[in-house]
Amino acid sequence: MVEDHFRTLIKGSSAPFHTGDGPQYNTTFTYDPDSRRVERNPRKAIADHLHWLSPRFIRSENFATASNRLSASKIVLLTGPPGAGKRSAAMMLLHWAGSLPGQFVEMAPTDKDDLGDQFNDFIQPGDQLLLDLSRIESSSHQSIQGKLSYYCATIAERQAYLVVVMPQGLEFYLQPELLHLVVPIGPPNRLAALWAHLREDGLDLTEADSVRPRIAELLTSAPMRDVFELARLIRIASESYAGDLSSWTKEAIAAITDRSKQVVNDVRGIRKGRQRALLLATAMLNGARVDTLDDAANRLLKIIDHPPEIRPLLQQRSLAERFTAFPVLIEESGHVRFEQLAYDMAVRAYFWTYYPGLRAAFRTWIDELVKLGSADHEQLVIRFAEQCLRIGRPLDLAWLAERWANHGTAGKLLPDAAKALELGLTHESFGSVFRQRIYDWSKDPQLSLQLGTLLVGICSEVLARTHPDRALVRLHHLARQSAPETAASAQEALRRLVVKDIRLFRLLLDRIAVAFETRQRPADFSLFLQLVDTKLLLRDGGTLLANSGVIQALARGWHKVVTNLPRERWLTQAHDWLAANDERLLDVLVTAGNDDTVVLGRLYMVDVHWSTAPRRLCQKIDSAQGLARRAS
Repeated sequence: MVEDHFRTLIKGSSAPFHTGDGPQYNTTFTYDPDSRRVERNPRKAIADHLHWLSPRFIRSENFATASNRLSASKIVLLTGPPGAGKRSAAMMLLHWAGSLPGQFVEMAPTDKDDLGDQFNDFIQPGDQLLLDLSRIESSSHQSIQGKLSYYCATIAERQAYLVVVMPQGLEFYLQPELLHLVVPIGPPNRLAALWAHLREDGLDLTEADSVRPRIAELLTSAPMRDVFELARLIRIASESYAGDLSSWTKEAIAAITDRSKQVVNDVRGIRKGRQRALLLATAMLNGARVDTLDDAANRLLKIIDHPPEIRPLLQQRSLAERFTAFPVLIEESGHVRFEQLAYDMAVRAYFWTYYPGLRAAFRTWIDELVKLGSADHEQLVIRFAEQCLRIGRPLDLAWLAERWANHGTAGKLLPDAAKALELGLTHESFGSVFRQRIYDWSKDPQLSLQLGTLLVGICSEVLARTHPDRALVRLHHLARQSAPETAASAQEALRRLVVKDIRLFRLLLDRIAVAFETRQRPADFSLFLQLVDTKLLLRDGGTLLANSGVIQALARGWHKVVTNLPRERWLTQAHDWLAANDERLLDVLVTAGNDDTVVLGRLYMVDVHWSTAPRRLCQKIDSAQGLARRAS
């Protein structure tokens, strides 16, 4: 691509934005206070994205080698230069691998939470695992290498599939036994990739013959993210401007190569701060009414303590005059839009890049605009997020999300907070920052009801798409919150999550059993009594009960429940276990006694007073204690 210092600033003027080499999940989480009442499938977003990517994906050189390596060894380590499209290639390798049923799971080895190393129990045959290390710091290379060896051993044992996206140079740190798994991969034919995207959007690149040489020049050494961006801008131009594919392509090329330089020159010609504030307001609220833009500009000036205009109003320039300095169209309705594709994005990028001292003020400004309800909230949040994440200030976005969630207007701003967190969580570079922030919030004993309710939805419907294990950890902490509403909605979200995935069921059960050994929390007792549902334990022939770890966790849990709770709290579940008439369940109850005569005695009396015969639990307890059958 033609190089200039501003090239990467053009990432789109509307809709979800994309700032990395890999896929963008164009799904939206809309905050719904009643979402716990609706059965949702957060995994569908992954399937939808893979279905979208498949016809647009062009195989690069060595892709077949990587596919063969994955088929033979179940593991492949992709390396190559930045911008080669390694992440998309990894997803397609996994999508097309194997025939066993399994799930796509993105791993997060650098997250600092209390998930523990339960990788061995979590992985099932046929699972497709993506481990993206392309953005880890060099100081982490050595520690990650040890995990890689462990992961590879487990993958081979479980007949799953693992594709690791590595930063260039990490292969030199690998242990010798891993080197044969490395496959270098380069970018695919960029023109073919562009054509595939346009074709799926209903456009035919052959109709743009007059600009094909310019496209070829532009894409000579472009990273794949710029190829995707050019295709997206051509599509947007086709929807927004009259003309043909050649003119739309020219407009998209100009947006990528020339727009930032144009904005630099345009702003240089605007000397007054009030005029620059109006330009930025128009870029942030592109499409808003004239009076809305004027009010937004004045609010920004007030926040930064800009000197007020001292001339009388009628002697000041009118808004119509002031807008002539910008390439805008003022519609008859009074709405203002920039004439050129992606001009608004370039303006936003200019101010966030070249006014670093005003970034905190910009954050305060956006907070005020959203609370006032003066514009399209979602687009305003998206545009603010794109700049925060582009310049490496993710905590600005998290800070606003927390403020909006806690804003005392009966949840009015919760959708804005949800959008901010979703954009942060799905960002390739800063997703881990938001996962950590949500983890810290979930453990905060002072967590507000509003933020807690929001986090339950975000974890169960956004984070669970790609990191279900991390979502489970955070929901578990939210289920322990003192606010009854937050705890109840988190417990319900956990139930929905584990009902659909046996591995998550095992993970939660193990976490509760471990927690029982150190501290008995009311929430863990409630969760355990939900997990001992016989419909869950006996589904698929009771495969869960074939695992010794599950058996031990159930037995430890029953011991704590019978020891610490009044009988009426657990009697219904005990009766269900007896009614199931399954020897494995009865053996768990006997094991729960573990020579504890108090526990065995309480379980014995439950069976004695239970109306259904035969009393198999009594017989098993007698046998465990070496006693003959006792009289009723």
